Amino acid sequence: MIATSRTNKNSKIVITQTPLRLSFFGGSSDIKEFYIKNKGCVISSTINKHIYVILKNHGDLFDEKYRLNYQYSENVNTVTDIKNNIIRECLKYFKIDEPLYISTIADIPAKSGLGSSSSFTVGLLNALYSYIGQAASAGRLAEEACHIEIEVLKSPIGKQDQHAAAFGGFNKFDFSISGVQSQSLEMMIDPKQLFENIQLFWTGIERSADDVLHSIDFSDPASEKKVMSIVKDCENVFEKIKNKKIKNFGDLGKLFDKSWQTKKSLSNKISSNIIDEAYNRAKDAGALGGKIAGAGGGGFLLLITPRDKKNQVTNSLTNLIPMPINYEPYGSRVILNN
Repeated sequence: MIATSRTNKNSKIVITQTPLRLSFFGGSSDIKEFYIKNKGCVISSTINKHIYVILKNHGDLFDEKYRLNYQYSENVNTVTDIKNNIIRECLKYFKIDEPLYISTIADIPAKSGLGSSSSFTVGLLNALYSYIGQAASAGRLAEEACHIEIEVLKSPIGKQDQHAAAFGGFNKFDFSISGVQSQSLEMMIDPKQLFENIQLFWTGIERSADDVLHSIDFSDPASEKKVMSIVKDCENVFEKIKNKKIKNFGDLGKLFDKSWQTKKSLSNKISSNIIDEAYNRAKDAGALGGKIAGAGGGGFLLLITPRDKKNQVTNSLTNLIPMPINYEPYGSRVILNN
């Protein structure tokens, strides 16, 4: 816990920009119930869609001590009265006892499977550190975000989203009882070329990752075996990338499909008839594989598609909204500190 407060009463504003992420391989293996017994690994990349956090000292003329704007608005006088769990616990963690205005702006809707909650947590922590005049490493931001979301708020999520948001880039993360290890893959393969084979479609279905993850019994030997298979796929892809055997994500389509079939068998909440129908139409039109981004249940449909088949796939999914994306090499950054 950070016990500190600003004594300078001059106007102060901080804005952070924190990326969202796509998880390609290894999903579910970053959950504690799994990696305390088996090593987990995830290959993921941040994308050029972001969460922005605006943090400003609140003027003395306002009636409330804390003014918060996110999906909802709050005007409260004590930290404990704040309904937004992440904001409340981050402020308690820092023990900043002065009037604050906090606002967030997102490039995409919440509950979309791109790690927005963890990006918000990382971005808010980064803003708070900057506000009190300190710099925090990516590793510190990631671990403290994990502490707040998993240990304090008891969310059943894993640790991949916080680390992706804090570090940024195209990475392999290894999870074990001893901690999280990261390895950049940028020098092994060009992420920008890989993204030429990626398509992302908004299903219009918002869902809670907590609900999906609660439905998976990680203590069940059958579920554990399935996640171990997902980890094996992740390690296999990493070896191919490391040994220069992958030129673009089109080469990985079949492995994406294999891992997706395994993952959705973990729970009946991970996919649905609507998602399965859209996925099958996309494959019939030329997509090589894919998955629902994040825990599953809704959000974005991620597809691996040869460049010459992209128009056909888009035309086959007229009920979904395509979202162009590109690679983002940077993690959470302070873009204004004034």
